[in-house]
Amino acid sequence: MANNYLQFAKSICNLTSEERAWFEEALREPEEGAEEGQETRPWFDEEGLVDFSHDFIDETILHLYSEESGNIDAVADLLCAFLKRFRPNDVETITWATTCSKMRDGEFSGGAVVVTAEAIRGFSADEWASQQEAAFREQGTLSDLIAEMGWTDETLLGLFRDFVKNKDLDGQFYKYASDFAKGEREWESGAT
Repeated sequence: MANNYLQFAKSICNLTSEERAWFEEALREPEEGAEEGQETRPWFDEEGLVDFSHDFIDETILHLYSEESGNIDAVADLLCAFLKRFRPNDVETITWATTCSKMRDGEFSGGAVVVTAEAIRGFSADEWASQQEAAFREQGTLSDLIAEMGWTDETLLGLFRDFVKNKDLDGQFYKYASDFAKGEREWESGAT
C-alpha cells in the first residue's frame, strides 16, 4: 500500500501583538457543540478541526505547514481573512507538493496559491500540464502548418533567404553552412 502526502510550509512574519492574538483566536478549536462562527471560520473542517499544522515560532512568526496531508484551501481561506482584516494591500503565496511513498505514475504533483484580501487564485501542476498539452495538440506541428498554408519547399527557401538577408546574417549563415558541409564530408569519409 502506498501513502500519499500533501506538504507545504508558509510563515507569516512580523506579526503585531494584535495580529498574533487574532491568529490565536482564529485557530482555537471551537468548544464542543458550538456551531457559531463556523461560517466565518471556513478553515475548520466538519469535525471542528484545522486540517493543517501551525506553530508560533516566536512572538512575531506563525508557521503554517503540513507534514503529511493538509488542506491548502483552508490555509488560503485563513490567510485571506487575515489579509482582509490586517494587511489589505499584501499578497501571500503558498506552494505545495503532492508526493507518494511509492514511485507511481501520476502520484506526484504540486501547485501554488496566491492570496490577497479580495481573492484566492491557485492552480495545480496537473491542471497546468493538461492545459499545455491541450494547447500543444491544438496548435499542431510545423508540418501541419506548412501543409495548411500550402507552402512548398521553394516558398520556404525563399522565406529563409529573405530572413537571412533582412537580418544581415549572410556571412554567418554561409560560414555555418560551410562548416556543416565540411563536417558532413568528414563524417561520410569516416574522419573524426
